[in-house]
Amino acid sequence: MGRLAPGLAGFYSNAFSRGFPDKDDFAVSFAPLLQVLTTAQGPLSFPLLQRVMQMPAELLNRRLLQLRPYLRVSGAGEEAGYSLFHKSLPDWLTDREEAGEYWCQAQAGHSKLADSLKISWQDDDYALRYLPIHFLGAGRWEELVDKCLAHFPFLMAKSRAGLVEGILEDYRLAFAKLPQEWRKKLIYWEAFFRERAHILRRGNDEWPGHKILLQLAMEHADDSPVTKGAEEYLAAGRASWPWLRRERRPGQVGIDPCLAVLEGHTDSIRGMKALPAGRVLSWSWDNNLRLWDPQGRPLAVLKGHTEWVKGALALHDGRLLSWSLDETLRLWDNDGRPLEVYPLEEGKRLYPEERKVYLVTCGTAWLFGKANFAFLDNQKVPPICWHGASECKAWLLRTDGRAVVTQDNGQVCLLQTYHGNRPISLDDLEAMAPAGAGRHENCDSA
Repeated sequence: MGRLAPGLAGFYSNAFSRGFPDKDDFAVSFAPLLQVLTTAQGPLSFPLLQRVMQMPAELLNRRLLQLRPYLRVSGAGEEAGYSLFHKSLPDWLTDREEAGEYWCQAQAGHSKLADSLKISWQDDDYALRYLPIHFLGAGRWEELVDKCLAHFPFLMAKSRAGLVEGILEDYRLAFAKLPQEWRKKLIYWEAFFRERAHILRRGNDEWPGHKILLQLAMEHADDSPVTKGAEEYLAAGRASWPWLRRERRPGQVGIDPCLAVLEGHTDSIRGMKALPAGRVLSWSWDNNLRLWDPQGRPLAVLKGHTEWVKGALALHDGRLLSWSLDETLRLWDNDGRPLEVYPLEEGKRLYPEERKVYLVTCGTAWLFGKANFAFLDNQKVPPICWHGASECKAWLLRTDGRAVVTQDNGQVCLLQTYHGNRPISLDDLEAMAPAGAGRHENCDSA
């Protein structure tokens, strides 16, 4: 099956054969409830389960008690939430080949939930979060579009609940699965939210996201479906707060080729680096670094430097390394949590590359034309130096032994590391380190 660890399919098959020996009774009494529980996106309350199943409370309670070995129950009484105890169980139940006579059709579970949630989404946090996912899972494209993703009141309610990121995720999932003709109906809606996500994220207690959404929607374009939805929302008297909008707006709707705006830094951005899995790391004169996911959503703010951040890189083991005008090198884990701080001596700067880490000195107080490359993670290797005609900046020392140095006289110099008259790589250089040698304070010309 692929999704289950070896042996789990047999374990569940044996457990259900013992617990539900009557297959016909299982199909009538338990399969419909398990269809719902396997497709739920979070714990379901008892009242919600009762509405979805349209079942007397006493009967539902008995069914849940009989399923108790397979459930995780959070809370108590009417506030209790019910979910299957492990993700591997819904994986098995919805696999027709592996589950056999205990198979529970996921599409039917999504449809049951959608039927109930579409009636009560205005006051239901679970419905606001997951109704689009259940329409999508049920294959009910028209309702997904008309009742959620192109329905301005639903989007306003979801924004009011602080679920702006959820709206963006709804469009992402829909565009990955919807047939082409239905994606066309959402093209301007998806573009509107994607292009303005950074503005909608500014919502706070003083001016929440749904108020920002109304303003942006009214300013979109005369022929925009988003603007028309906002106008109908206002005409129905649903906005009860004073607000500002631009009087003039574009006549025709368009799509910005910009995929996302990454907003968060408060000063000039000094650089960025693409990380594995589509993430992005950026750094700025605001003394911070920031991590972003592939859709441009903020993941973490890396705080610690007290001066401008000059650069950063990802190490081979996933850790992140940054260096700053505060004369420190800082090490962070893959998620941006601080690990170590390495103070640098006066007159030194850090310029690393993708595999190893090097410390670069450029003369006393950075005034002389010398670039000094040294291993930070292997102090047995002697540093190597290069002297130029004016003040140097050593930008990179690559694993193949090449280096780039710029000088204040305007020259850009491509250097190669040699041993005698033979070009060498950094691996060669590291192999030449004498056993037991300590840190070298002086360097010979490379």
